[in-house]
Amino acid sequence: MTVTTASKMNKNGIIVLMNRAFKGTPDYNEVSDFKCSDDTSIYLETDTDIEENQIPLQNIETVDDCETADWTESTDAEGETLNSSSYKEGTNSLNLGKDGTSSTTASYSKTTSSLNGTSKDLCLWVYVATLSDLATSNSITIRFGSDSSNYYQKAYDNADLTAGWNFFKIAITGGFDSTTGSPSISALDYSYIAFETTDTGDTITLGDLRMDYWHLVSSGDYFKALETGYPLISEEDLQVTIRGKLTTTEGNGHNISKVGFVNDDATRKLITGSNFDSYSKTNDDILIFEQIIRVRNSI
Repeated sequence: MTVTTASKMNKNGIIVLMNRAFKGTPDYNEVSDFKCSDDTSIYLETDTDIEENQIPLQNIETVDDCETADWTESTDAEGETLNSSSYKEGTNSLNLGKDGTSSTTASYSKTTSSLNGTSKDLCLWVYVATLSDLATSNSITIRFGSDSSNYYQKAYDNADLTAGWNFFKIAITGGFDSTTGSPSISALDYSYIAFETTDTGDTITLGDLRMDYWHLVSSGDYFKALETGYPLISEEDLQVTIRGKLTTTEGNGHNISKVGFVNDDATRKLITGSNFDSYSKTNDDILIFEQIIRVRNSI
């Protein structure tokens, strides 16, 4: 699928264009990469970025793909099963639930792939069918660390969640609420998620909670290089064509609604961008973002 939209070069783009045209040694690099967001606001010529909620695109490290039901559940948690009809990446998610009544907590843990979390974000998808199934505070708790005694922890309240799929992105340095013990950031291989109910007698139907695709993302993973051969410059037509492509393995699970084209300066500059009707990216899709910039002399 090719996403065609009305594009706009913003003020930064015009500054870069003038700088590279009229300075013997330009201060800025040319457009080289693109990035995407699920932000639905209108792209404006005054924008200097494509706002928050930027989507990881490539070079992502898998913590656990949730394609195998092999997590360890707590006493009150129901054994997980595969869900092949509702997932965000791959071909399955994991159905979770609470069938015990001895505590308010149902948790799942696993020794996952050992990865270096330095300067990275932990990302995962969690589905909640009915928010009222969960307690008001500390509804979902996520731990990531070296083992069950050494981990980083972050809790989400009910007000932080939406009914349906939630995408969690936590900066490993600075994004967690607390640290227990001394987790080794260069060797993180312990993953844990817990769901909290209001009363011990509360149960949650298996599948009304789900999770999918635990992964690590570096800052550079939110950018991808333009397609080979682009920018394509037509001197006769006074126009430039730029193109970015997402393959079947990139950006899956996200509702993509905005694209921005940037350079690779130390502080990247957004040159041009656009917004469009939100598109739910799956592993069946290839998306191509193409923009044509035309230069016109009004004199």
